[in-house]
Amino acid sequence: MINISNKINFQVFYDPDHISEQLLNSPFNLKKDCKDIDEKELIRIAQNVQAEIEANRKSKTYSILYQCNENYKIACCKIRTEDNYRKKGKSNGYRVITLVDREDNIAIILHIYRHAHGEDENISKIAMNKLKKLIDEYNISKREAF
Repeated sequence: MINISNKINFQVFYDPDHISEQLLNSPFNLKKDCKDIDEKELIRIAQNVQAEIEANRKSKTYSILYQCNENYKIACCKIRTEDNYRKKGKSNGYRVITLVDREDNIAIILHIYRHAHGEDENISKIAMNKLKKLIDEYNISKREAF
């Protein structure tokens, strides 16, 4: 069978326990972020993240926060997604900070927060510096694995 579709399927990792164990240097606490999000909503958020990444477009719903200097296919992105339980669209829904690896077609959710819900809109400089370091270390660990 010949695949004539050029659609790339991304695998999105969203399990807070697993991610916390694997990415010890993350500036975020995904377990805490997911405390008030049930499994069904978390799966829906992951599916929306996957759809936005696969659409491969920069827009108001998908923005690159940091791109690895040594490997442009690895980046950290902020993705907007709906909050179905609060009946909020993308503009007032969740913000999802995600490590995106276009080389291996994987995405790792690092942080989830609600926009316009008393939570910080911007990432602090300290967190951003840690995030940059995390992305660069991820790239190095990939190189060393081969």
